[in-house]
This record gives sequence, structure tokens and C-alpha cells, in this order.
Amino acid sequence: MPPAEPGSPARLVLVDQNDLLIEMISACLERAPAIAIAGSAKTGGEAIALVEQLRPEVVLLNLTLPDMSGLTALRRMKTLPDPPIVIVMTFHCSNAARAAIRELGADDCIIKSEVTRTLSPMVERLLGRRKLDGPAPV
Repeated sequence: MPPAEPGSPARLVLVDQNDLLIEMISACLERAPAIAIAGSAKTGGEAIALVEQLRPEVVLLNLTLPDMSGLTALRRMKTLPDPPIVIVMTFHCSNAARAAIRELGADDCIIKSEVTRTLSPMVERLLGRRKLDGPAPV
């Protein structure tokens, strides 16, 4: 599937083993016109395959996955051609943690308890920055 056309919603893949969290985030994003859920995955392996198949603009990735670390999945996604923006979900994201996660290749991190409130503006900011700067080097 080719990348989204300019002006269309950014396609997002949700990666978390918790069905309830995926449903909650999906329901919240139904009200966000700039984001469309392209798919969801419960494991890192599923997530990588889905990203390769769908080529979404954004991935919301939990750090804790049943088959591999979210950081391993992140590194693999970032080696793909035209890699997606990857936002890591965590329970605590201090400025130091955010900087460390960015150094590991993520575009940003988001606190799980704040996803429904802050995800949409964060995605819009990151997509806007990507349009200005072009895709990040791998």
C-alpha cells in the first residue's frame, strides 16, 4: 500500500498486547480527523510484518511485547525503506527518558495514561516536522 496522499489522514499502526488499550486508543482516534487506524498488532513480529505490508506513516509502539523488546521492533522498523514515525508508549516518560528513547531511534515517546489526550497533536507535530525536514536518515 503506498503512503497516504497529501491532505489525507496519516495511517497509524497500534502495537500493544492489551486488547482493551488498543480498543480505547482506536475509539479515541475515531474523533481525530488527521489520523486513521491502519491496523494493530500484539507482538513485535506481527508489527514489523504489518509495517512492511501497510507502510503506515506512524506506529504507536509499546516497549513491552511478548516476543521481543519494543526497542528491537523499533530498530527493525527504522531499517525499512521510508521508515514510519515511531512513537514509543511507556508508563513514565521524563525528559531524560524521552532523550534516551530518541537516541535509540524513536521519534518521540508518550505516557500511556496520556495517549488519548496527547497522541493526535503529537502525530500532527511529527508529521509537520517530517514534511519540513524530509524523512529521517536511517
